[in-house]
Amino acid sequence: MIRFILYIILFYVIYHTIKKFMIFLFPPREKVKGKPRQRVKPFDPKDIEDIDYKVVKRNNEQANR
Repeated sequence: MIRFILYIILFYVIYHTIKKFMIFLFPPREKVKGKPRQRVKPFDPKDIEDIDYKVVKRNNEQANR
């Protein structure tokens, strides 16, 4: 039984070693096909609103004063 497990481990190591060696020798050819898509969001200046900010004091800031 131990011999069988050792054979499985040995096969696993050999398989991955050969796989990495083959990828090193023959790198995958990657080509990008098609044109890149540019997504342009519609922009309307009328949709922009100005905001007035108000400073909010916390309870601990009021106690220190």
